[in-house]
Amino acid sequence: VGGMAATMWALVRSGGGMAWDRAHPVPQLRGGHVLLRTRGAAINPVDYKAPKALLGPVVGFDVAGVVETVGEGSAWQRGDEVFGRASGSMAQYALTPSGHLARKPASLSWAEAASFGTAHLTGIQALRDHARMSPG
Repeated sequence: VGGMAATMWALVRSGGGMAWDRAHPVPQLRGGHVLLRTRGAAINPVDYKAPKALLGPVVGFDVAGVVETVGEGSAWQRGDEVFGRASGSMAQYALTPSGHLARKPASLSWAEAASFGTAHLTGIQALRDHARMSPG
């Protein structure tokens, strides 16, 4: 993408475990997606329990980072600080649909912002979908 390198470091699923790949291809930008320069990522049990065929080669879902490039149809701009969900977040760059992101509050560190994804969504789903709680 522009003057970016074609490869990056990434934590990949490898033979039942995980290993650092220092020459993994940078994800290719698509319409409606955002390419982030990762500044923080969180790991969850699904990252090491689910098989490569189900989740893809790069580990991670939860991310915080800086928008590097935006695909057609995205309202984000280069330089925006964001957090959210991105399949393959344990890498130098992560690609995600633009709707999977929110603006990072200045009061949160990169690590704090990255930790919000899976853990908090699981809690919301438990309360809303299983306990049938609603506002009020």
